[in-house]
Amino acid sequence: AGPGVHTIVYSYTDMNNCTGTASQNITVNDCLKLEEFDVLELRILPNPAKNQFVIHSDAPWSLVQLLDPRGSLIQTFDTTSNTFDISGLPTGVYIVRVSVYDQWIQKRLIIE
Repeated sequence: AGPGVHTIVYSYTDMNNCTGTASQNITVNDCLKLEEFDVLELRILPNPAKNQFVIHSDAPWSLVQLLDPRGSLIQTFDTTSNTFDISGLPTGVYIVRVSVYDQWIQKRLIIE
């Protein structure tokens, strides 16, 4: 069924030949097509990184954050570019958190 309100009707007959029906209205919402929400295409390169990393994605992002392994916010990046400077950060494992279509996608980043 396409988007909109649809009535689903269920009819039954039991072993005693008693019959009945039940109906319920359901609402089908329009949603994003899979190709519009293909989060698997979000890549962070290079990984491991030294001075900077780049986000490659067909989906637009609105916010990029860097977290430590415990989930504490380290840095919020300016998103006017897809290249992000990490030259002042110590080596270690970090989490890059990207807001795509109002949902968070997290990727691991190793800084050498």
